[in-house]
Amino acid sequence: MEKVRVPRYILTMNSFSQTSSKRPQGTCDTSVPQQYFCEICGKAFLVHSNLQRHIRYIHRSNRHYPCPECGKVLVSKSNLQKHEDFYHKGKRVNECPICTKQFVRPRELRRHVLNLHLDTRKYHCELCKKPFSDKFSARRHLRDVHKCKI
Repeated sequence: MEKVRVPRYILTMNSFSQTSSKRPQGTCDTSVPQQYFCEICGKAFLVHSNLQRHIRYIHRSNRHYPCPECGKVLVSKSNLQKHEDFYHKGKRVNECPICTKQFVRPRELRRHVLNLHLDTRKYHCELCKKPFSDKFSARRHLRDVHKCKI
């Protein structure tokens, strides 16, 4: 495998604690994760609150901001601005030094480099073995997907 130099600033952005993960305490549902489906568009969600947020912002929002370029409807002015910047104005200032994929936000670039190119996912779900790069994401996964009471 070819060694690639990754700039230090990418690795230090919003750095997370890298202590080892522990086996989850409490009770967990080890069955296949429940999926929640939007009755309007059919999109699936693992977490019920994400489905509720989707319905609230996508289907029930009175605020609709159509993109003048492509017609995509967004739910806030800031989302419309980010959409225009990324897709129509080419403002993708955070570029991966390895594969040149571009990102709007620095944290997205950091997650991409750490998870895809450096595979620093030190945390693994004890139940399904899914890897995570930080402790918070692993614990959130246990809580939301496996219904663990941590």
